[in-house]
Amino acid sequence: LKTADFRQRTRSQSIQTPTQLAAKIFAVTREMLAREIDGTAFRLMGAGVSALRPGAQANDSDMLDRRSAHAERAMDNLRKKFGNAAVIRGIAYDGPAKPE
Repeated sequence: LKTADFRQRTRSQSIQTPTQLAAKIFAVTREMLAREIDGTAFRLMGAGVSALRPGAQANDSDMLDRRSAHAERAMDNLRKKFGNAAVIRGIAYDGPAKPE
């Protein structure tokens, strides 16, 4: 997080087991951000992931949430075929692209 006065806050958190689900990563990130809400104006927010592993090493419980896993896999396949802008989750949709 970078504040309006250019100060930087860096936080990290590990999850217990690897995941293939973006929703799980988003949930952890949202919880971390919620702890930082104190009235500060931020000019930049970002999140990253590390210690990536092959999908075969993901948490078996990811497969129990088959609907989410299948949806994410379908979105990945569409993005591979048609580009990153082919599928945008509703929470991130900002309307149609504006011509430059």
